[in-house]
Amino acid sequence: MKRTADHVILGLVVLNCAVTFNWQKVKRFPSRQPVMLRHFTTSTKHLEEGRYYTLLTSVFSHADLGHLFANMVGLYFFGTQMCAVLGPRRFLGIYLGSGVLSSLATVLEQKFSDKVSMNLGASGAINSVTAMSILLNPRSTLLVFGFIPLQAWVTGSLFITKDLYGWVTDSRDGVAHFAHLSGALCGGAYYAYLRQAKKLVR
Repeated sequence: MKRTADHVILGLVVLNCAVTFNWQKVKRFPSRQPVMLRHFTTSTKHLEEGRYYTLLTSVFSHADLGHLFANMVGLYFFGTQMCAVLGPRRFLGIYLGSGVLSSLATVLEQKFSDKVSMNLGASGAINSVTAMSILLNPRSTLLVFGFIPLQAWVTGSLFITKDLYGWVTDSRDGVAHFAHLSGALCGGAYYAYLRQAKKLVR
């Protein structure tokens, strides 16, 4: 199971890196940028034009290396654990499902708040498996920024508070705070379902 989990995570990392590599290429060839914007970001306009698949393709899309690195670190540490716990099929279901749902939630939130933005990134999907990992082991110790030891539930609470503040204050920091919150909610809801159905062992 551990080896299979590693293969699943590696596959997701490779897909994310491949799309990001294409973003780096279009920075040198701007004429190709519309293709990436059309097929690997999502927005109200994308859905109005019938490009619903972008709710998924945008989940594998990172326009800069810093964004990719942060998400892949989260995927490696939390995703590997949860893939081993859930099994590959259920893990991919919650990962991809929460990615799509957080993309959709963000697009709808922007539509009703008259925001115009192109959305991309795996943060919603990553936050879902991170939330599940924290709920499964709330008193485990996480090294925040690599050197600050905090219990998992404290770390999760701090990051959710940060995203709530960013969303409520409508901070223009280029971070999709609502996608982060939506992803965490998806993970929390799925964890609660599995606990209720006695399909998850702590």
